[in-house]
Amino acid sequence: MENVTPAVSPILDRIRRCAAEGGRVGFAVGTFGLIHAGTVRFLKQAAGRCDRLFVAIVPGDADTVGPDAAAQIARLLRPDERERILGMTDGVEAAAQVDPQADLAAWAAAAPQGVWFQCQSENDLAPAVQDRLQALKASVEVLPGDATCTTLDVLARLAR
Repeated sequence: MENVTPAVSPILDRIRRCAAEGGRVGFAVGTFGLIHAGTVRFLKQAAGRCDRLFVAIVPGDADTVGPDAAAQIARLLRPDERERILGMTDGVEAAAQVDPQADLAAWAAAAPQGVWFQCQSENDLAPAVQDRLQALKASVEVLPGDATCTTLDVLARLAR
């Protein structure tokens, strides 16, 4: 049995099926600490570049977004809420909280030709996650985002 987060196991089967069907499998990766218009634009862009899009939600902690933003994000959306909302977003096949070590490796192995999407304007992936994707030799596409609508921008507006 694979050493993955329990919630990820059923998604792995879906990823394998999609890859076996020959379609281009995509993975949107980020903390998705706060879901806003910029998030939706990013996911639409990513979905338009693949046949099936899966969302990998990495921990949004102090190392990723900074201590102040992490505390604000934790108060706004619980991890299960992020997962549910992203999973219902048009063009997203499934979304799950992932362990950056085991789960990202399992997703990459399930669709070796898959492409990983990262939002340029969010830039919220911890160096450890970026290093992990590089170690997996993952194909990463950085998609342009809306610099006027980022999580940190929205949090700053909420703080005013």
